[in-house]
Amino acid sequence: MIPALLSLRIRLWRLCLASLVLGVGTGGAEGDDSPRDLLHGWQTALMDMIARVEPSVVSIARVPTPPPPTGLPRRPLIPWEPRPQDAGFVPTDFGSGVIVAGPEGGDERFVLTMAHVVFGGGIRPSAADPAATTILVRLASRHLLTAELVAADPRSDLAVLRLPLAAAGVPLEAAPPMELGDAATVRKGQLVVAFGNPYAIARDGSASVSIGIVSNLSRKPWPPGGVLLDPTETNLTIHHFGTLLHIDTRLNLGTSGGAVVDLDGRLIGLATSLAALEGYETSVGYAVPVDVPMRRIVASLCQGYEVEYGFLGIQPGDADAGMLREFRDLTAQATAARVRRIVPGSPADRCGLKTNDVVLAVQGVPVYSEVDLVREVGWLGPDVEAELSVLRPSERRLLTLTCRLAKWPVYDDSLLVVTRERHPAWRGLHIDYPTARRRFLPGNILERFPDGVVVTQVDPGSPADAAGLQTGRFITQVENKSLSSPREFSEAVQGRSGPVLLRLSDGRTIRVPPE
Repeated sequence: MIPALLSLRIRLWRLCLASLVLGVGTGGAEGDDSPRDLLHGWQTALMDMIARVEPSVVSIARVPTPPPPTGLPRRPLIPWEPRPQDAGFVPTDFGSGVIVAGPEGGDERFVLTMAHVVFGGGIRPSAADPAATTILVRLASRHLLTAELVAADPRSDLAVLRLPLAAAGVPLEAAPPMELGDAATVRKGQLVVAFGNPYAIARDGSASVSIGIVSNLSRKPWPPGGVLLDPTETNLTIHHFGTLLHIDTRLNLGTSGGAVVDLDGRLIGLATSLAALEGYETSVGYAVPVDVPMRRIVASLCQGYEVEYGFLGIQPGDADAGMLREFRDLTAQATAARVRRIVPGSPADRCGLKTNDVVLAVQGVPVYSEVDLVREVGWLGPDVEAELSVLRPSERRLLTLTCRLAKWPVYDDSLLVVTRERHPAWRGLHIDYPTARRRFLPGNILERFPDGVVVTQVDPGSPADAAGLQTGRFITQVENKSLSSPREFSEAVQGRSGPVLLRLSDGRTIRVPPE
């Protein structure tokens, strides 16, 4: 069935092009406005756009980091063994990337790509030592650079590399940043052009190009099966909750991290080979949309920070059409998300959300299912005041509730790569939101929301270490002042020069000496 449909589509495209070229239905008139001239004009504009965009797309290869020199000559395994620096070298781990400018402008250049390109091992890689591999980036100018991993975020599957242009003697003009578009304006049927490195064919720096249309918006590769009994017990990316652009052009292995641009050459998506990695490569192509949430993530990664996501503290479910049918006088929405359970002490509990409430929208964005709710809350980040449009069936009325969000628990922090701390250490004590790490939370987080802040690390030999603080402990008070976020902790300890009294969630009191 699929080959027959594909053949039919190809024949239809050929008929359309033939009618344009031959002037079918127009009398075949020649001139400035003839179909032939229009087609050639469109082709020229397309080729000009491709030539303008291509220098901003790079190919990426992961190779084992060579051992330190021993002073002894190294003989190749075979006489013709290629080196990674050679254009003929074919890597086994490869992908694509897009050059972007730093968040503050200037001459710094970064490469935006997918995290699974950097780590290897597919969409859910295991923990890997970044020092064990070297990341090589080939520019369209054929310059080869060893890139530095600045930050990687497993939940968005995005990563950022720094290009050492000056140190490598590469002119800034060889790495022009991509112009960013806005995927929020993208519509079904819109023509797009994809640039990438399929099967490492662009290892010489020349990206391969394909054209297609946007088939759908807000897609997910496959739904989290059934009800989300505990939304934190999953290592799915945020894209599995329905963020992706569905593109009809095939995005083969190696195109992950490549550019998907509109006809003006603006980046509206970052290609991902997720479909190929999930095992259905021939049927679909996906791209991570370049929109406001993604820009926030990219800005955090370029600065070396961990990306943070919002967390409401509920067990969600779906409100189907049958459930909403009797409330047609209050909402025309056919489906929505339902609150199945609320964690005591969570943001949802504090803002007045109740069991069986129906969430219709978050920040004005309609919510049609439980995965929509998890996605829209997650995009916002912690400490954000999220406005929820709520239908309360028990009172038969609509409400607007404002919830100050917590932080989504990172499922596997061994995959996080950061080079700067968002919350600086104090006296050797590293802290984060109480829900920052899944491994520090109780077996069933739905029983009780943790208070205070969590200790994520204690520097050996520091005052915090001397005071007996341990990783995974929760600090609820500083000098009898209650806490709920790292910002409040920093404000409470700021300017204190003597010993500081901390109260833990288990009731103990610890005095931290000065530096």
